[in-house]
Amino acid sequence: MIECTLSEAAQARCLTIRGELTIASVTDAKACLRATLVDLIPGSLALDLSKLTEVDAAGVQLLLCMTRSLHAAGMAMNVQACSDSLINTAWELDLADEQGCLGVPYQTLVEVPA
Repeated sequence: MIECTLSEAAQARCLTIRGELTIASVTDAKACLRATLVDLIPGSLALDLSKLTEVDAAGVQLLLCMTRSLHAAGMAMNVQACSDSLINTAWELDLADEQGCLGVPYQTLVEVPA
């Protein structure tokens, strides 16, 4: 099961995604993200991806599509936190490095697999 939460505090918005983001859940995740982000006004957004328990290539593809769509709509993003599962999968797909994940910079530098 996937859960998407958008929170706001002191003009800082944060999207938290929890659960498994795999081929088995990607359809539900897409619907969850659409419902959560449908009325989002361009500005800045932090992504908390630390609660993702399992991520495969289909999950990375959905996240990549989401970040590219948000960027095209004028959203400035940073990754506030990232799960080991996401970093490992994105690293294997050459979509993560010391500076960011899925084309989005980390808020603070993280360790990536060697």
